Amino acid sequence: MLWKLGSGEIGGKASGLEFFRSKVSLDEWRARFSPHMLQFPDTAVLKTGLFSELVDRGGLLDAVDLDDDEEVKDRFLAAPLPEKLAAALARYAGAKRFPVAVRSSARNEDAQSHPFAGLFSTILLPNVHDDPAVRLRQLERAVRLVYASTYFRNPKRYMRAHGLSIENEKMAIILQELVGNRRGDLFFPHLAGVAQSVNYFPVSYLTPSDGIALLVMGLGKGAVDGMFAMRFCPAFPMVRPQFQQPADILRGHQREVFALDLSRGEDAIRGEDDTLALVPVADLADGDLVPAIASTWAPAEKVLYPGVREGGSVILTFDRLLSSDLFPLPEVLRWLLDRNARWWNLPVDIEFALNFQFGGGRPVGNFSLLQTRPLVYSEAAEEVDLPADVGGGRLVLRCDRAMGNGTLDGIRHIVLAPLVPLSPALSRALAGQVGELAQALTREGRPFLLVGPGRWGTSNPWLGIPVVYAHIEGARAIAEVTWDGLMVEPSQGTHFFFNITAGNVMYFSVDMTKPGSVLSEALLGRPGEAPAGGAAARLVELDRPLRVKVDGRSGRGIVYTD
Repeated sequence: MLWKLGSGEIGGKASGLEFFRSKVSLDEWRARFSPHMLQFPDTAVLKTGLFSELVDRGGLLDAVDLDDDEEVKDRFLAAPLPEKLAAALARYAGAKRFPVAVRSSARNEDAQSHPFAGLFSTILLPNVHDDPAVRLRQLERAVRLVYASTYFRNPKRYMRAHGLSIENEKMAIILQELVGNRRGDLFFPHLAGVAQSVNYFPVSYLTPSDGIALLVMGLGKGAVDGMFAMRFCPAFPMVRPQFQQPADILRGHQREVFALDLSRGEDAIRGEDDTLALVPVADLADGDLVPAIASTWAPAEKVLYPGVREGGSVILTFDRLLSSDLFPLPEVLRWLLDRNARWWNLPVDIEFALNFQFGGGRPVGNFSLLQTRPLVYSEAAEEVDLPADVGGGRLVLRCDRAMGNGTLDGIRHIVLAPLVPLSPALSRALAGQVGELAQALTREGRPFLLVGPGRWGTSNPWLGIPVVYAHIEGARAIAEVTWDGLMVEPSQGTHFFFNITAGNVMYFSVDMTKPGSVLSEALLGRPGEAPAGGAAARLVELDRPLRVKVDGRSGRGIVYTD
């Protein structure tokens, strides 16, 4: 059971956790997966009544009208805490001494039609200081900041797009024990990730119902923010498209691990990243974990050898994990996804963490489910007829991996990021340019097609353009383009992708190495070649409107001028 504090509701995220705990059978788990354990992190919930009291007594509701997130933070940090909230936090800080995730659980959060994935704040706290007064100051600050995120620009725009009232939104907060292990001043789980029961972009013989998972070493931020992660299908775990060629292996593997920095004091905490550290995998290779999940790339032989060896590059392939030699992760994920989907009667997404007990024989795994929520997905009601041939230079793009079902008409604008190889400086500059163009169209009520290289919304600027939802909320169709020089798996599994697809946006994964992918070089440029005018985002205005069509049954899509 969850430890609940205050009055009101527990919010969408906490409701999902409580629902899972009420349904899952530990006896069934033990019968299938013993000696490995299914664990539930220590969890408390600050119910929505505590938020309402803070907002009402502090006169904070007018923060809804502020357009500066930093100003919103200042307002919440300065407001006096009501007695009930202060007492609840003091009680928690006095009783709990372990790293904790202070997570949002807004009333509307994790709904199928509007998941709010990653839009509200989550702050990780060390919470290990000997003095409970220090732990309390950290906790109070983090809770205020998560409360403040209710009125940040990104959630407000998202709510507006979904017809929700920001004034009526209420925030609960989850205080969840952070799953992990201490290494000096660092704290992180051995592994973490996300899995969903639907694969929106299946390849080869995979089907949508086979699902998809993203796996990282360390905190799961690397997976949900679109950084480097191992993508695999739980039903066919050794099918890994990003590891098909040597160049893909060297380019696409995880090099850094997110960890909580236990040395951070409360005065340094002002946002989600302020307590985090990014550590090279190579710095952690002397422990038990990396040799168990890594392989060594021998450049002379162009071969991957199991484990860590001298004279090569350490690559996190997770081979022993995906083959169930170390831990039956694919089977565990299938079991959890299947049961969650049946309980919800909907496709689902889960977030998890996994730790191992090493020493003396085969490692024992401790699997923790951190979150579960429904996914936006529906079977195509009817086949959509896609034209086989579009003549007269009218074709804009076509691909065999598209999400959605139906036809969109009336779009006369394309926001285009140049289809060029990326660097951090270029990607961030393009994100700003795309945001300016897209927001100008949105203010004018003009829908648009968004086209660019790699993943939209990724936090890794080598892989795509790091826009946020508020930048491109007016997009009605989105295309991610890849080619030989930029091979990136689609965005699915990330927080950005959840929020975009909840708005019924048609999504195209245009892989130019596949025969089914075509795009108009005259209109969009040749992938991999810088435009004559320089690598800058631009607005393409069309004389004739676009017709966007996706057949959800086949996963094929096309965009052409009407």
